[in-house]
Amino acid sequence: EKRQFELGLRTSTDVLQAQTNFADAQSAEILALAEYQIALVDLAYATGTLLGAAKVQWEPIVPQSNIK
Repeated sequence: EKRQFELGLRTSTDVLQAQTNFADAQSAEILALAEYQIALVDLAYATGTLLGAAKVQWEPIVPQSNIK
């Protein structure tokens, strides 16, 4: 649009609208990515795999060999 504006084929309103549409699309993409990450955390929580999904590992207090 900007190039067409420079050639006199588009108005400044067309350029501003295109820039607004682009910014809106970028915002929507970021929001979708954030909502996707939240959904993944919700899924891990609901399935009881939240710590595993976060790659949390812990060593048992009592070694397995001492458990009868």
